[in-house]
Amino acid sequence: MTHTSHVPQDPKPSEAITLKLSIGPDQPADHAWVYWTTDQTDPVDHIGKAEHGFVTELKEIGSNWELGIWGFTRTFEITLPPQKAGTVLRYRVSGTSVCKGEVFADNDTYYAL
Repeated sequence: MTHTSHVPQDPKPSEAITLKLSIGPDQPADHAWVYWTTDQTDPVDHIGKAEHGFVTELKEIGSNWELGIWGFTRTFEITLPPQKAGTVLRYRVSGTSVCKGEVFADNDTYYAL
């Protein structure tokens, strides 16, 4: 499971932020989530529920058959609202499934913009 991009790379206060997540066949997911904060702390979360910060579900936007891994790669996306000048957006992304529970992208990496 890989957080593939955030656009724009260096968002201005008036720009929304689009995140993408790629999930391969080794990590089947029924849902994908982004947990995020704007108070310079890490989000605290579990399976689609934010204990600290916010949670937003990503939408599946497509899937592709990948011959090299012999399975489908699914792509999820979300656009977060623009933030005020000087705001640090901290986030991490996960996928959840009944069989594997919750798995965080990029070895549970937290990101900051």
